[in-house]
Amino acid sequence: MSVNGDSMKQITFLNSGCGSPSWSPDGKEIAFRSESKLYSVSSDGGTPSILKDNIAGGAAYWVLNSEFFYHKSGNINFYIFNYVTKESKLLVPNDSVGWMFTPRLSPDNVYIAIHWNRKLDNKAARGLWVISRKDSLQKLLLKGDIY
Repeated sequence: MSVNGDSMKQITFLNSGCGSPSWSPDGKEIAFRSESKLYSVSSDGGTPSILKDNIAGGAAYWVLNSEFFYHKSGNINFYIFNYVTKESKLLVPNDSVGWMFTPRLSPDNVYIAIHWNRKLDNKAARGLWVISRKDSLQKLLLKGDIY
C-alpha cells in the first residue's frame, strides 16, 4: 500500500501463512517465509518463486541482492544464504553461544549489528554486538536489551 494507507494490494496468494517479509535492496521484490520455505515475489505481485527449502524457524532478512540471513528451526545462530550460489554458512562459527535477533548489515556490507543474548565465559553478555563478515570478530558495543 502507499505510505498514506491507500491502494492496498495483496501480493501473495498461498494457501498458508506468510511471515518475515523483507524488501530486496533494489525494492523490486519481497522475500518471505511460508511452510519452511523462503520465497520471493515481485513487489507488484505475481507468482512467488522458491529461493530455499527447509528454513523453518524464525526470521529471514534480505541483506544484499543475493544474500539472506535466516534461522533454522531451533537454531540460535544465523545462516547467511546466497541464493545465486545456493551456499549457506553460519554467521559465527560456534553455534552454541546464545540467541541472536534482528541482524542489520552496515552500508559497506562488512559489519553486522545484532542483538545477541550471548554466553561469554559462562556469563551473560546480552546486548548490541557488531560482527565482522571478513573475519567473524565480535565486539560488544552496549550491554542490555538493545534491539
